[in-house]
Amino acid sequence: MTDTFDRLKSALAERYTVERELGAGGMATVYLAEDLRHHRKVAVKVLRPELAAALGTERFLHEIEVAARLSHPHILALYDSGEADGYVYYVMPVVEGESLRDQLNHEHQLPIDEAIRLTQQIASALDYAHRQGVIHRDIKPENVLLHEGEAMVTDFGIALALSEAGGTRLTETGVSLGTPTYMSPEQSMGERELDARSDIYAMGCVLYEMLAGEPPFTGPTAQAIIAKRLSEPVPHVSTMRETVPPTVEAAINKALARAPADRFSSASDFGDALTSVTTGDTKPGPLPTKRTRPSTIWKWVTAGAAVVILGTVWFARGGPVVPAGTALAVFPFTVRGSPDLAYLSQGMMDLLSRSLDVMEDLRIVDPGTVIRSIGVKAPGQAIDPATAASQTIDMGAQLFVLGRLTESAGELRLFASLYDTSMPGTPVAVADAAASVSELFNLVNRLSADLLLPQFGAASNRAVGTAARTTESPAALRAFLTAEQAIRASDYDSAIARLQRAVAEDTTFALAYFRMAVVAGLMEFDPLFATAGLVPNALPRALALADQLGERERGLLEAYTAYRRGDGDMAEAGFRRVLRDHPDDLEARFLLAQVLMRQNPPRGRPALEAKEHFEHVLSQDPDFICPI
Repeated sequence: MTDTFDRLKSALAERYTVERELGAGGMATVYLAEDLRHHRKVAVKVLRPELAAALGTERFLHEIEVAARLSHPHILALYDSGEADGYVYYVMPVVEGESLRDQLNHEHQLPIDEAIRLTQQIASALDYAHRQGVIHRDIKPENVLLHEGEAMVTDFGIALALSEAGGTRLTETGVSLGTPTYMSPEQSMGERELDARSDIYAMGCVLYEMLAGEPPFTGPTAQAIIAKRLSEPVPHVSTMRETVPPTVEAAINKALARAPADRFSSASDFGDALTSVTTGDTKPGPLPTKRTRPSTIWKWVTAGAAVVILGTVWFARGGPVVPAGTALAVFPFTVRGSPDLAYLSQGMMDLLSRSLDVMEDLRIVDPGTVIRSIGVKAPGQAIDPATAASQTIDMGAQLFVLGRLTESAGELRLFASLYDTSMPGTPVAVADAAASVSELFNLVNRLSADLLLPQFGAASNRAVGTAARTTESPAALRAFLTAEQAIRASDYDSAIARLQRAVAEDTTFALAYFRMAVVAGLMEFDPLFATAGLVPNALPRALALADQLGERERGLLEAYTAYRRGDGDMAEAGFRRVLRDHPDDLEARFLLAQVLMRQNPPRGRPALEAKEHFEHVLSQDPDFICPI
């Protein structure tokens, strides 16, 4: 047994015999215990210590008492609550059965009649609670238990207590109120005064998932889901499952109306709208086609490296003069040699894109957009210039770079070619360089200037040396580049682990600290994400090292820091400054939308100012919102 378990067992020994852990989530750990006074099995939920400290024990217990007064056949009762030896806990019955989430995990879709029956029971419970003045705030399949086939809504207490007692202190714990997948638009925009219609929206999401096999809006992060909810119409549930009756679809659409005034006025009205529906459907429909998880939304600039290129550069005669504002796409490099260098296929693309990004007259297509356009290629797979030219045009660019990297006896040899889509058969410029593996940094920034010198003249020399300030550790750079690839694949746990490795290898790696803070900030909405302290720890470290960052990264860092501390004015101004100099920066525009959505209401401005920016991001990159 762990020290924590032994300590908790001792603290509760006079009232409960704690037997074993049943499970753990983002807010609490659940233990099976024996109620010594009433001789019954109970579930004891113990709040995370940092969460309890942020909320305040006395206030939390006072608010949870309100929910404890709820008594309804479809609401799981609260037996007890208290504090012992620093542990804040509350006690509930042990339910024999599974959660609605468990059932959806193995059945995916429920029979239509069954989904309607469960929804009506949830609606009955919510209607009762709403009439008592209690809003749940976190309706989701995990909070609906199935006891002998009957729905039991749970966790009224913690949702209410967190809302009333938590305030802005929750952001410091990594816990957020509500689950983004089921959150109403007004809750996702940070409004504190929620009414019954917010729960009705969440209930509509749950019914949609029971029928379709997935929620109406999906994405790997809260920001992705919220942005889609604000900018896209509700997908038709009948598209996912054609046997859903029109009356049911109409009720779902009304429950999921973006404006609260357009929803049902009460949970009972929602339940009543489903009452007359009868179907012959007794089996789950066909499994829906799973929506793929597109690559990452966060296409922040990647690390560069210091350079002295070894080799010779040839320039094609008569190369076109490229006008200012031209866009360039760098494609993944073909890598041949040691399998340990496979990460450089996308890594060289990241490094070269980052190095080129400092040029005012050149717009770099984000590496994530390139990967989505061509798909993830095997490191040894070459890309044909004609194919790359067609894809470059599709991405709205004129220039593109293809390259290959070979390794032999510890030496890297780099070949890179710059093409114009108007003449893809002949490179505009070609570079050939060689260096030892330990001198990887010597293959980037000068390469940028040499490839672009005939197009941009002396201006291209500004690219030289700018990436030297990133890191001088090959191990740290490798960890960083593989983290970027993990982010593009929406594998954020791996990304965090690799960024932690990067800063362990180089404790002055400013960009890695910044990226860690951003990814960790996104993951705060995931209740299973347990390293919330990364954000407050990583941001100050990045700020202390900000002189190592380029102008764009510094601007993003300062604006993001202001956003994190709740300074909407400074955050908005900072992101707008970045957009002034980099109008195509979708990340900055997306974060600006986040600021407007979450921090406009306290500033007396409408949160829907964010909508135009979300829509702009979608218009430029339809996949941008789906990933992160």
